[in-house]
Amino acid sequence: MFHEGFFSISGYNRSIVNRRRFVQSTVIGLGVGVGNVEALSSRDESGFIDKFGYGVVDFFDSNWDVNDLEEELEAVVDLTCYAYGEIEELADEDQDVPEDPGFLDSFKELVLDELDDNPEAYNWILNFTDDIASLLSHLDVFPDEIGEDLEGVSTAGKEVTKFIPLVANVKQILDTGCRIYNKIHAGKSPSESTFVNFFKYVALTIIEVILLATGAAVSYRVAFGATGWVNQRLINVVGRRIGWRAYSWVLSQIHWGVRMSFAEGIGQTISDVTETVTQRLVAVSTDANDPLSTSEARQIAKNDVKKMADHTDEWDFSYEYWELNQWREQQISEASQQANQITERINNLLNSLPI
Repeated sequence: MFHEGFFSISGYNRSIVNRRRFVQSTVIGLGVGVGNVEALSSRDESGFIDKFGYGVVDFFDSNWDVNDLEEELEAVVDLTCYAYGEIEELADEDQDVPEDPGFLDSFKELVLDELDDNPEAYNWILNFTDDIASLLSHLDVFPDEIGEDLEGVSTAGKEVTKFIPLVANVKQILDTGCRIYNKIHAGKSPSESTFVNFFKYVALTIIEVILLATGAAVSYRVAFGATGWVNQRLINVVGRRIGWRAYSWVLSQIHWGVRMSFAEGIGQTISDVTETVTQRLVAVSTDANDPLSTSEARQIAKNDVKKMADHTDEWDFSYEYWELNQWREQQISEASQQANQITERINNLLNSLPI
């Protein structure tokens, strides 16, 4: 129940069987209740990474294939369509959701840009606080602590623009999640990029809760609907605000979790995620006028991906084996180039002889 000036819900805690929970393995959970954690500094990379834990990675099972991912996520995102009123019943009939279908249907037509500098926005956000907290508490990709941590965030005396990003991310979770549900329910497979974007919105929502609860949230105008909005938000909140190591950590988890379900094996996942994150780090840091070299970015990405591999590897394959294989392939490639160069020199020599 909402009490004056505070986000609050009556703590819903459900026992989830056979399903990994988002950020479940974090040693300290989110641990961001107001009063017991100092505000994150502008470059507190390690502190942020500790709070974010293993995020997306712990939602995924390392043995899932794409069909498993679709089946698992369909059972999660049905709540987003339920919140929009597009379905009237949930697949899990025992799910304790107190609200009626459509309890967030007003988010469908919400234009976030119009909330900026709007005196009614403050009251509008307060009116939906309970519903937002309830949604986050019941989506199985969030830990129970998310709703609980919102209890400690006071809106009194703060600019409404600090809370708009949270609303924006929730709307994107609703929009993307419901699209995923409808597509799977129609027998169609969502693309890999669709899954990646969904988990980026989930990650950004947790990031916003961390920043709000620790007093590190920043007021800014929302460029909602702009191209690359998800990536830009990650750059603004994580890259520029906390550091590129934290940006890489979040991005690595998202791509790792999704890619594990699409790739043929963990070795391919290591290669794909390392290269994807490296390219993103170089590109976004350059755009932010804080450029990283390719070698710097690749080292950061490799460190993160190694942690992902060590955390989820349930086979005999290891990151060290992958790295050894990479070195072997590089040696073969260099030897082949040298052989080609020697052959070319011999041919040039023979062609120059006066025969």
